[in-house]
Amino acid sequence: MSTPHTPKWVAVRRQLHQEPEIAFSEHKTAKTIVGHLSALPGLEIYQGIGGTGVMATLRTGNKGPEILFRAELDGLPLHEENQLPYRSQTTGQSHLCGHDGHAAILLAAADLLTQNPPKCGTVHFLFQPAEETGEGASAILEDTKLAALKPDWVFALHNLPGYPLGQVVLRKGNFNAGVRSLIFTLRGETAHAAQPENGNNPAAAMAAILLESQSLNQSDPNRADYALVVPVYARLGDKAYGTSAGEAEVHFTIRAWSAETLEALDGKLEQMAYQIANQNGLQFDVSRTESFEAMVNDESAVEAIEAAAQKESLTVKYAPTPFTWGEDFGQFTRIFRGAFFGLGAGMEAAPLHHPGYDFPDDLIEPGSRIFYQIATDLLQAAL
Repeated sequence: MSTPHTPKWVAVRRQLHQEPEIAFSEHKTAKTIVGHLSALPGLEIYQGIGGTGVMATLRTGNKGPEILFRAELDGLPLHEENQLPYRSQTTGQSHLCGHDGHAAILLAAADLLTQNPPKCGTVHFLFQPAEETGEGASAILEDTKLAALKPDWVFALHNLPGYPLGQVVLRKGNFNAGVRSLIFTLRGETAHAAQPENGNNPAAAMAAILLESQSLNQSDPNRADYALVVPVYARLGDKAYGTSAGEAEVHFTIRAWSAETLEALDGKLEQMAYQIANQNGLQFDVSRTESFEAMVNDESAVEAIEAAAQKESLTVKYAPTPFTWGEDFGQFTRIFRGAFFGLGAGMEAAPLHHPGYDFPDDLIEPGSRIFYQIATDLLQAAL
C-alpha cells in the first residue's frame, strides 16, 4: 500500500525543518501538527500535554487493544550548515536529528489509518516535546490529562545514518544505553595571581578529576558491564588575569547498558571526584541532568515490527550490540509493552547532530507504512 499524499508530507517535513524549536518551546511546531491532524477524519486531538505536546486518537468504537506511536517535536540548539532551500530560518536552532522527519512519518501514518481504519481498538499518535533533553517523556507521562492513558503497545523509531536506506534495525532487550550527566562544582578561595598561596585554586583537583575519570571506562560494547565516562565541559575561574581562580566546574556524561551498571558508575565517579576535592581542601557539590533510561524492547513487540517490515518488503537487520546514544522513549518501555526500532537513513548520510545532516524524505513512506502495518496486524489479531 502506498502512503497517501506522500508529496504533501514531504512538504510538511521541509516546513518543519525550516522552523525548528527547541525543548518545550515547540509552539509553532505543535500548531502546524494540529493543523494537519485536524484535516484528517475521525481524530480526537489533545493539545498542551506535557507542555507543548500533541496527541491524536483514533477510536474504532469496538473493544480492542490500544496502540501508541510516538514522534518528537523538538529540534537542537545547533547551527545548520546545509545550503538547502528549506534550511533552518532560526539562527542557532535546527533539525539535525531528524525529528522533523519522524513527525512527518507519524502524520502520514495517521493519514493511512484514518483512510483505512482498523475494525477494533484504539490508536494514539503522540507528538512529544523535549526528547533531546530527556525531559519530554516524563512530562507526558506525568500530565494528569493523560491519567487514563494505558496503552497495550507503544512503538517509536529513529532514523539511523550509516545503515542502508529503509533498512529496519531491531534488537530484542536493550536497544540503547542509559545516559546521565553529572556536574561537579569545586570551590576554594581566590587570591591575587601574584600570591596564589593565599587562596586555594582548584586547578590541580580539576585536572586530577578529568584524568582519573578515564580509569572508569569499560568501552567494549560487547561486554555486559559496558561503561563510558566522557568529559563534556569544564570551567576554571574567570577571565581575570590578576586573580588566581577559586572555583571550577567539571561536567561529565556517563553511559551503560544496564540501570545497575549506570548507578554503580555514577557512584564511583562521584566518590572519586569527592575524594580528590576533599584531599585538596575544596568544597564539593554535585548535580545531575539530562537522564535517559535505557530502552528495553519487549520481544513480542519486536516480532510485530519485524512482521510488519517483512509485509512491506523492507529488509531487517538485528544490531549485534545496543546503541550508545540516549533516547527518552525508555520511559515508555519501562511502563508499557513496546519497542523502539531504527530506520536506515543511507550509508552516506551525515551523522546525527552533524551540521550537514538532513533527514531523507524517502523514509516518510516506509516509516509510515510500518506503523500502519503494525497497528493493522495487532488489531486484526484481536478480532
